[in-house]
Amino acid sequence: MEENTREPNWRSNGAIFIVLKSFNEIISLLRQHEEEESEIKDKLNNHFMRHIDDIHSDDAMIAFCEINNKLWNLESNIKSSCDAVILTSCIDIEARVNMFCFNNIGEVTTEAIETLSLVNKLEVAHRILNIPQLVGTQQYTAFKELVSWRNAYAHGKCTDMNTKSLKKNHLESPERYPDYIDSVIILTKQSSNYLYVLDHLRKRSKHPQTSGKLTQHEEIRELNKELKNILRAITKKRSNIV
Repeated sequence: MEENTREPNWRSNGAIFIVLKSFNEIISLLRQHEEEESEIKDKLNNHFMRHIDDIHSDDAMIAFCEINNKLWNLESNIKSSCDAVILTSCIDIEARVNMFCFNNIGEVTTEAIETLSLVNKLEVAHRILNIPQLVGTQQYTAFKELVSWRNAYAHGKCTDMNTKSLKKNHLESPERYPDYIDSVIILTKQSSNYLYVLDHLRKRSKHPQTSGKLTQHEEIRELNKELKNILRAITKKRSNIV
């Protein structure tokens, strides 16, 4: 019998599927949000006409909240799903860096640098593979932005505030509290960083398991394009209202 010398496939932890699931959920939620905005438009107009003289009364505020409740829940779910995409993208990046190192610089060396930070781990791989240093490149900037967000979020920090001081991060108020659109903007930026780093790993890899395009990553690329188009439409609609 012919001996099977094929290399075993690298087993994923499945983070990539959470990225895809959450990305699709965001697009669905944004469409539901647009429908709900149209649905409650007349209700809000009638509400303000009805309570023109007591808009801040308890009854008026309760009625206002009841009208907007579904919309606010959608916005909260959009923000949560955006965080889920970015966080699991970071987990997938770590898996991809480990896979890149294992296949390109070998098991022994990869195990030896396992405790290094992601950025430093990849910098070591660059040196071993005789690739120009990572620091100072666009890939490095993209990588740092993604990892910095992950580190802040994973350590319980508010990602929109100063992360070097607990007081400034948790006790000071931001100049403007981010809304669901801000979350989507950050997501498109961090997803672009994620894809940029993945493209870098693929192009620099000399091993077939890490040099090819992954179907799921290409799906995310298309979803990110779709999300940017939706974002442009929302921004245009907002500017027309103003």
